Amino acid sequence: MKQSVFVILLSILHLTAFAQSVKINKKSVRWLQENAKPVEVGQKDFSFLDEYIKDKRIVVLGEQLHGVKEFEEIRADIIEYLHQKHGFDVLLIESDMDAIDYVNRNKKQLTPKEMLRAFHAVWYSESMKLFISFLQKNPSIDLAGFDSQLHFLPSYSLIASEYDSSFADITKRSNSIFNDKSLTNSDYKMIIDSLVQLHKAQLTRLPNDENYEFITRIIQNKINELERILPSSPSEMPPFWNYRDSMMADNMEWLIQEKYPNRKIIIWAATPHVAACTDCTAFPEAYFSGKKLFENKDIRDSTYILITSLFEGTTSFFNFIFPTPSYRYDGVERLFNEVELPSFFVDISTPKIKKRNEWITEPIKIFPTEGYKLNDIGIKSKSYLQYSTLVPRNCFDGIIYFKKVTASTLMDRNKLE
Repeated sequence: MKQSVFVILLSILHLTAFAQSVKINKKSVRWLQENAKPVEVGQKDFSFLDEYIKDKRIVVLGEQLHGVKEFEEIRADIIEYLHQKHGFDVLLIESDMDAIDYVNRNKKQLTPKEMLRAFHAVWYSESMKLFISFLQKNPSIDLAGFDSQLHFLPSYSLIASEYDSSFADITKRSNSIFNDKSLTNSDYKMIIDSLVQLHKAQLTRLPNDENYEFITRIIQNKINELERILPSSPSEMPPFWNYRDSMMADNMEWLIQEKYPNRKIIIWAATPHVAACTDCTAFPEAYFSGKKLFENKDIRDSTYILITSLFEGTTSFFNFIFPTPSYRYDGVERLFNEVELPSFFVDISTPKIKKRNEWITEPIKIFPTEGYKLNDIGIKSKSYLQYSTLVPRNCFDGIIYFKKVTASTLMDRNKLE
């Protein structure tokens, strides 16, 4: 069952398209050569972004796939530039709302490793530790999570430390049930029901202070997560994976409009969670975060969505290995590879669509899927997942593309405490 849940999770988190026909012609290649801006890890000058973000309050940095060293490092470079040159000073992160709030309040006292412990495990890497050192040197940057997860340290909780110490015990119990392989579905259900009631009881004990709405949101997210964590039958998708995206969209909207209404905000997450996916085709019952968030026209008009993409390489996320895809895809990656740059940025939000750049209206395969290996969870090489298609012009505004990437160097999570 756990293997199938992982497959479903990966299917939802990472959208791509199968064989698409994109004409590889000289005019398309010439247009890209003329409009692509070279990008490399470690650069300080991203002034080519200025004309696109000058009137934007929000910049999204979508990560095509977790565990890619180049994605983590270029994102850190861009965040530093946006902060120093354009005054962006809020960073919304795809991690637990309560845990990130804890490190934001205590970032001056915590070590980089201790801060990293609040992030999703996919970012427990050496390059991320260096980025967190930058955040500590720039305490005016506020951090906020918009996800809800059960696997963070109970001590990383405003609720447990400031309002109700019993919340730490409830968090421990919520986390421990998913590490107990002896439990049946009925056991899970009985324990989850009791945990839900404990969370609901906490809602009645909260004081009506300046943090009331924030803390209520955190606890209600946990309740909804627990209530949806199990499928009603072994063949069904756990309803939480659909609920999670709707929840994250609501949290982002609240943070943007209520908590930080007059601040310049950077959002960092997996691309499917932040792309304005008006045309996602797979999993039509799923309400992807970006799709829901950007139904708010005011937010969409205030946002520049920039994603990372790749052609081949490796990632530490479940040990993905990407060989060069077969050219039978005949897709956008093949077109990008005709550009004489190892990595580059291209804007697709402003150009008029003509024959030479009409590929921006074609479905794009976000990352190679053929021949990968998922060694950690035992899925055989050449296994396929179901994915969605994304039309670049409809879903995001700019692309940073790498022809080849490498896996992040992960750190032992147990040694981060």
